[in-house]
Amino acid sequence: MDDPGFAFTLLPQIQSFTFLMKIREGKGDTGAAEDYLKHIILNSELAVYADQAGEFLKTMPQKVYTQTDVLRAFENFESWAIRKNCLMAYDIETDAGFRIDRDTDTRDAYEQLQSLTGLTSVKRQVDNIILASKAERQRKKHGGQSRTMHMCFTGNPGSAKTMVAELVARILKQEGILASGAFAVRTGVELNGMFAAFRIHQAFEAAMGGVLFIDEAYALTSDTAVTALIREMETYRNDVIVIFAGYKERMQRFIEVNEGLKSRIPYTVNFPDYNADELVHIYEYILKQDGYSATPGALESARDIFEKACRIEDFGNGRYARNLAEKSTLNMSVRLAKKYGDEIPASKLYKVTKEDVFIPDDSYVNPNDGETRKGEASDGKSAREQLEAMIGLTSAKQVIEKAIATFKMQKRLSKDGIDIGRNAMSMCFTGNPGVAKTTVARLLAQILKDEGVLSSGVFVEAGRGDLVGECVGQTAPKVKKKFKDANGGVLFIDEAYSL
Repeated sequence: MDDPGFAFTLLPQIQSFTFLMKIREGKGDTGAAEDYLKHIILNSELAVYADQAGEFLKTMPQKVYTQTDVLRAFENFESWAIRKNCLMAYDIETDAGFRIDRDTDTRDAYEQLQSLTGLTSVKRQVDNIILASKAERQRKKHGGQSRTMHMCFTGNPGSAKTMVAELVARILKQEGILASGAFAVRTGVELNGMFAAFRIHQAFEAAMGGVLFIDEAYALTSDTAVTALIREMETYRNDVIVIFAGYKERMQRFIEVNEGLKSRIPYTVNFPDYNADELVHIYEYILKQDGYSATPGALESARDIFEKACRIEDFGNGRYARNLAEKSTLNMSVRLAKKYGDEIPASKLYKVTKEDVFIPDDSYVNPNDGETRKGEASDGKSAREQLEAMIGLTSAKQVIEKAIATFKMQKRLSKDGIDIGRNAMSMCFTGNPGVAKTTVARLLAQILKDEGVLSSGVFVEAGRGDLVGECVGQTAPKVKKKFKDANGGVLFIDEAYSL
């Protein structure tokens, strides 16, 4: 028992000389179990309570017992006997375990969910799940077959999946659908590999009456782990809700692999990435939580950083905002220490300013930006100055100036909360080869970035070969990738008529 692997070494060496016999435990009825339990109690320090063995066994639902069942019953008998004879109280649902309410937050969970920044579509889907769960509860009361409530949360890192899952657990507790506020978190890696079945069972025990949150569930790669997971989901279908979480595409592939798993997850909630304004709100909230405040200039600098960061795949969402907040306060501390030494004014200690909000390593910058950031070319001229210096192109320059003015006005009105509709910013450049269409488009991208119309000014060139796939089904992903590469800037499609 201490070294199970030893059997695999021993058996092949002796099996040709031995006969293998399976020894099964005998079974007995309640009367036999009571006699055996009394015998065990009489030989223990609880002998004075031996006559209560029959009363104790009535708290257990089964009618047939093995020796192991009786031994396990004896393990629980001591606490039961003490409660009955010393504390004058009975344990409730001994077979189900003692469930405690672990909801320590006095605020209403549903209000907390609604107060989260963004996540409009997520809140709407959670509302529907709550309504459906109420109907399932009524169906169960009337003896009907209720559905499982397991869920799948998909989205990029930092999109609040864990936070929402914990709030969902508390909401369902408040609604009386779950027995406790238990919220157990595990990762797919923790539940995979050797002894997966045992660890999965332990996870369900920890989440009894509540929610088991399995992050990066696609790390459950072994058939044994997935089979054990499905078995536990079915066994505890009325006691534990499992919420799987991870990247959207990988979660979809994971669930599709096993039909048994797919049929047991009726709800899928997709968490969108935060936009720049939502990240600024999160950034400011994190600072306030730590006792800091930010000047308008600091918030504007943070927005510029977030607009660039949003176009990086898997950039971190809320985690990115938290990291920027921590770096901002660190930068502030360094600045104040350099300026004031050991006598920093109290009024300055908790105010983050514009000069504190930066990321030294430019980790948010797209490689396609090249080395001409901040509107300057290698010769020091701005993009607008380069455009003006180009020979000819008078009519083209006039049209571009009008377009820039229009885009700036749209941006300003939108920023001031004036809704003028969603006007497209796409353009068509026509002309013979060599008339500087590509050069002007590249300069336009940088000008619009300098004017605050575009967030990055990245310039991505594409032709037919970059957009059209060689086989059916390959085109759409290629187009999506190019648009993602050009997010915050310009996608220049040369010889577009070849599409």
